Amino acid sequence: MFRLKEDQAISPLVLAIGLVMLVACLAALACGQAWALGTPAGTVITNTAQASYTLGSDPTLHTVSASHNFRVLEVIDAVVVWRDSANVSVNSPQTGAPLTFLLTNTGNGPERYTLAFDDAVAGDQFDPATQQIWLESNGVAGLQTTGAVPDTLYQPGVNDPALASDGAATIYLFSNIPAGQNNGSIGQARAIARSATSGAAGATPGTVLAGAGQGGVDAIVGHTGAAGQATGAYLIASTSVQVVKTIQRILDPSGGNQPYPGARVTYRLSVSVSGSGTATGLVITDPIPANTTYAAGTILLDSVPQTDAADGPADRSDFNVTNANAVTVNIGDMAAPAGHTIEFTTIIN
Repeated sequence: MFRLKEDQAISPLVLAIGLVMLVACLAALACGQAWALGTPAGTVITNTAQASYTLGSDPTLHTVSASHNFRVLEVIDAVVVWRDSANVSVNSPQTGAPLTFLLTNTGNGPERYTLAFDDAVAGDQFDPATQQIWLESNGVAGLQTTGAVPDTLYQPGVNDPALASDGAATIYLFSNIPAGQNNGSIGQARAIARSATSGAAGATPGTVLAGAGQGGVDAIVGHTGAAGQATGAYLIASTSVQVVKTIQRILDPSGGNQPYPGARVTYRLSVSVSGSGTATGLVITDPIPANTTYAAGTILLDSVPQTDAADGPADRSDFNVTNANAVTVNIGDMAAPAGHTIEFTTIIN
């Protein structure tokens, strides 16, 4: 970098200026990487420049160096996304319907967040009545508010989610759906997460918070303003279940169709779901009539023979197992519009 004439001594001032210029150039080249969110807060970035030279005819190699250190600031950010694959179908009224969101710490240091909701979102047809926020904690997909190991009810200031950099937490808004809403109506609710660091949430991006970062480094508010939010939606999908019972046929001992003792009576149940929602956990139960006896092995579901034993899930029907002296068919979740037929036979005593 410096060309010295023979017997010419290098000026300390010239050397110092040159080193400063070199350090500045190296710092400028490194600047693009120094602020990457992937670099943990508090990381020390060191730039060292070195100059090597000889003097005159003396072959001795001399070196001098200069270094500059700084610590990476903590960027405080958050992103919230709605995770349900579609509008969540609900009835009107309905108690306790969840919306699912994912909160991610997109900063480069650990951060704690406070949670809130807004269920008066403009532009929808009705306002859900959000009752609670829940935190996914039991490792089972979906929200469980009861049972042996339920998920965790959020309590502000008590169990605010604390996330490492790139860490995430699933949160649920748990809402009641008001009565009187029309089929197809949309109601929205918004999940909100804010950094718990004092002065961060809502501050202008680029705001520096002295000493507020990991290990006492300064923190800087990221492009999300140290807060995130996302909006999910409920869809009123009215559902109606109808069961129609008929006698499919009667076969008497003489080969006719008269209902006297010994005749076999085959019943048909036509089960239909109409509307635009889902009938969840649909179970059909039909007690055997008095003065008749169930004819073993005669249950059909959509013309497919079923056993009388409780041997699901492939075979969803049984007799005298789930319910005494009754045919039981566990159809499960049935999305409208859809239908099933069930048949079984009894013998007149």
